[in-house]
Amino acid sequence: MVKVRNVRVETEKNRFLVTCNDSDGRVYTHERMFATRQAADRLADRVKVRGDIGAAYWDCYTPYGTDAWLLDDMEVTLMDDEERHAKGM
Repeated sequence: MVKVRNVRVETEKNRFLVTCNDSDGRVYTHERMFATRQAADRLADRVKVRGDIGAAYWDCYTPYGTDAWLLDDMEVTLMDDEERHAKGM
């Protein structure tokens, strides 16, 4: 289980997404896009009450510059990618 905060419902192409963040800055988006705002609100309300999610049903994105970006060793990965690109690999 992942402790989350900032649970919200967002609109994308006439569908509704439930998103939230963990304390390190990772962004989680539920894998299901809801057809109605009410259905998305129900899930968001359940997550707010529980305070955590089962990560199996959520996509995770780690934004650049967050604590999570550093904790997940993304800086090392980025430097490796840049080095390979510079060498033409």
